[in-house]
Amino acid sequence: MKQKEQKERKERKERDFERLVEEHRQTIYSVCYLFADDLTQEVLIRLWQGIGSFEGRSSAKTWVYRVALNTCATIDKRHRRRPDCMPLKVDTDLFAAEEDCPAAGRLHKRIAKLHPFDRALILL
Repeated sequence: MKQKEQKERKERKERDFERLVEEHRQTIYSVCYLFADDLTQEVLIRLWQGIGSFEGRSSAKTWVYRVALNTCATIDKRHRRRPDCMPLKVDTDLFAAEEDCPAAGRLHKRIAKLHPFDRALILL
């Protein structure tokens, strides 16, 4: 009996989620577009995780909007904390002079700022 209830609950959650996303697709895309189009998947994940706790105290549209906005704002804030991050390319010569490879120079400066133990781990 318990397995049947769990299965029914899961199926109901899936139907509710599909309906919610279908009805509020434009809200999700509008909020994500303000930040970056690639956040839509993350918003959908957060909606999926939270749909079981949606109590209906506000409209579904308001709830979707808040989840989308909070998700995008959180991720945007995380990216702004590291504004000068840039990935090193595989072909970057880490032993080149700073003027020949500015990325390697920045990396060396940042490694030099680490505590000795942390620096040793990075340089292993």
